[in-house]
Amino acid sequence: SVSNSKYLQINGDKVVLGDKGDDAIFKVRRVSVGNFKLESASNAGKYLGLDAKSGAIVVGKGDPFCRVKALRRGRKPIFSEPYVFALKNTVVLEHRLGAQIRVEDDAKDGLSSEGGKGTLCQFEANPIDGGKFVTLQNIGNKKYLQIINDGSVINCGGDDITNGKFKVYPVEGPNHVRLESEKCPGKFIAVDESGVIVGKGDKPSLFTIYRN
Repeated sequence: SVSNSKYLQINGDKVVLGDKGDDAIFKVRRVSVGNFKLESASNAGKYLGLDAKSGAIVVGKGDPFCRVKALRRGRKPIFSEPYVFALKNTVVLEHRLGAQIRVEDDAKDGLSSEGGKGTLCQFEANPIDGGKFVTLQNIGNKKYLQIINDGSVINCGGDDITNGKFKVYPVEGPNHVRLESEKCPGKFIAVDESGVIVGKGDKPSLFTIYRN
């Protein structure tokens, strides 16, 4: 704590401020880029967590309410707010290798996994049915992200949402998700070492979605 020089720690079933010691040491369990969980090094299985009803910091068991993000003082980076599929918004899709999906060119429909946060990486997310589904229209080429050809091809060349409607599966929190094609069940947006691919819903299909 900056105000009293005490250390955040887990003591039994409580989160307290105390003197520096073993109870103030945490193991960092990475969830995605910039998102992690903090497990007590001396009390295995006990994490810093949030009580959703009261807003209090509590001892958690590693569930989604134990996810935290560390921010430093200064100007807030762009596209750092979690997108929770409630309203239409401009978003970026961060994959587990640490970059974002982008279209290769504003006149093409090919996809790259090596994007940052520029226009070609930005998509207009339009949630459907209370956020159970979403469509993603690229800001650069104005086309929809889609899976076509019976689930064998993924690109950003959709003129409408016929092949571009995706079912949202939250994992470890509302903006950490898998996105499954409604038109081609069992086929997911995914990224592996080779680039953007059609996935099966396993680890390469995990994305963290941020809005500006």
